[in-house]
Amino acid sequence: MIGAALAGPASWADTPASMCLSRSLSALLLAALLAVILGVRPTAAEEPTGSAALPLALRPAGTLPLEGTPWRLRWYLTSDGGRTPGPEVAATMRLQGGSLAASGGCTAFRGSYGTVGRAIAFRLKGLKSNDCAEQTTMVQRAIVDGLRKAAAYAIEPGDDGDELVLSSANGSELLRFGRDEAGSLEPWRWRLTHYSVDGRQQSASAEFPADLAFDVRSRRVARAFESGSVLGGTGCNGFRATFSREASVISFGPLDLTDAPCPDGLERQEAAVLEVLAATSAHVFLAPDELTLTADDGGTVLEYRADPPIQGTTWLRAPVPAGDREAWTSLRLEEGLATGTGPCGPYAGSYVSDGLFITFSDLRGSDVAECDRVKEERAFLAAMRSAVRLEPAAGPGDPGFSLRGARGERVLRFVYPYGNP
Repeated sequence: MIGAALAGPASWADTPASMCLSRSLSALLLAALLAVILGVRPTAAEEPTGSAALPLALRPAGTLPLEGTPWRLRWYLTSDGGRTPGPEVAATMRLQGGSLAASGGCTAFRGSYGTVGRAIAFRLKGLKSNDCAEQTTMVQRAIVDGLRKAAAYAIEPGDDGDELVLSSANGSELLRFGRDEAGSLEPWRWRLTHYSVDGRQQSASAEFPADLAFDVRSRRVARAFESGSVLGGTGCNGFRATFSREASVISFGPLDLTDAPCPDGLERQEAAVLEVLAATSAHVFLAPDELTLTADDGGTVLEYRADPPIQGTTWLRAPVPAGDREAWTSLRLEEGLATGTGPCGPYAGSYVSDGLFITFSDLRGSDVAECDRVKEERAFLAAMRSAVRLEPAAGPGDPGFSLRGARGERVLRFVYPYGNP
């Protein structure tokens, strides 16, 4: 049982973290930030090694955004040193607009967070006791304890991609996350770019594209499980099937396939797609905007690229300042709520859109007195309020969109974080 380890705080601030930080939380974050900048040394027992010996503010910066990235636990601190969670434990978290959604691998929980520079603070809620395996219980306790003690963060390059590091006020590392490759297959539409048979890679047809779209009907976030149906095409025939996926393994049900003759040159592409779908199981790899399916039976590989939808995706304002993550401005549109990080911190508001026209209302930013970019933030929010139309980019090679005003002028442009802005 993990009830004692998951006992939550008695009360919560009434003001959402996505709107503004309370004075007490701001003071806590500023104190933590000073500790990071001044390079407070950990005790001898907690002395980190390697890049961890540097203050977070001096470490090399990665490129993944803090918000919107699905993070999966790679390392956690215990009383007898650091450990890595087993592959069967999907301990994850996602930060968006001041809201935290997390799982220790068995029990899901939520909370809020706030940032000032590299300082960060969390408040947790929804913590419940549950019956978990021993290894999962240990990980669950560690992630909850680490989030409560976290006072600073850094995103830095790692051997397997960017990593999010959470540290205490004295500089000792508590938790280390990598990008979660077991994120959801939704809401993307995936377009085949390459396929490999017997180790030989070939480009997919641009004239007759093959694609996939997943409809998730059942999901257990805490265990990284989802199932439902999939619609797609091979380039010359369409198909429908069921699927079941747990973490990085996926299996497809019987295929309902049309029976049209393939144009010249498409037979090998269709055969490769059908071989993976008919395999006993396939390995799933999800990069930020890429999906790779590898058949466990024969090793045939399908490589797909995402056509990201405007709504439900986190975007960055263009042009994106190179190498200065703290100057990035983001926007996420989802179910009538517009959130993101502005020049002075988190902002939020409402929007209404039919996919072509859009109207923003009740936009509120941090606009704190300590911010030296207040005029820039007010201009950014004013530009959003003046927008009346969404204009997607010309094609999948340039994922992004513009907001245009009543006279057709472009007031803002946003690009996909993992593309080439």
